[in-house]
Amino acid sequence: MSSRQQILERIRAVRQNEQKLPDELPKRMLPLEELRERFIVSCSITGTGVHVLSSMEEATFLFMQKAGSCSFYIGPGLPGNNSIEDPVRTDYAILKGEFGVAENNAVWLKESSMGDRVIPFASLHLYLLVSEDDLVADMHEAYHKDLIFQEGFGVFIAGPSKTADIEQSLVIGAHGPLSLDILLITNH
Repeated sequence: MSSRQQILERIRAVRQNEQKLPDELPKRMLPLEELRERFIVSCSITGTGVHVLSSMEEATFLFMQKAGSCSFYIGPGLPGNNSIEDPVRTDYAILKGEFGVAENNAVWLKESSMGDRVIPFASLHLYLLVSEDDLVADMHEAYHKDLIFQEGFGVFIAGPSKTADIEQSLVIGAHGPLSLDILLITNH
């Protein structure tokens, strides 16, 4: 018997008590104020801009001010929705997120909210709009949401990508937008 076989036999001989996984993870319901605060703090830690606004119209107005005369895209379901000929050459894009995760400031985007799958990754500056009523505490709670499984494609987006692997120089927007701003709509 080879040494490999001997090692594998010893591993098989050790039996540990098997523990059954729970059928469902406990839900962690937090008050809205705490969810909002955690979401804003996680945005500031990751370098994601966050703007607390009172309405979708105010969010669209802020976006238009930032975009100015640059090429821009306003996603489906938002006031002033527009289409673009070449999504790869979009300077600014604003999309409506389904919900946000407070622990890591990730926002869930479903395919029908993007218009084109390339928009959240190819635009230079991305704005995601999410209502504070749609915040969840963590990824465990996020996966309890049925919205994740409604469409064939969706993505969690959290902050602009960064890498410092290449010659230890920080590169922001390595595989996505240079900046990400979240427009958090409050209900008061």
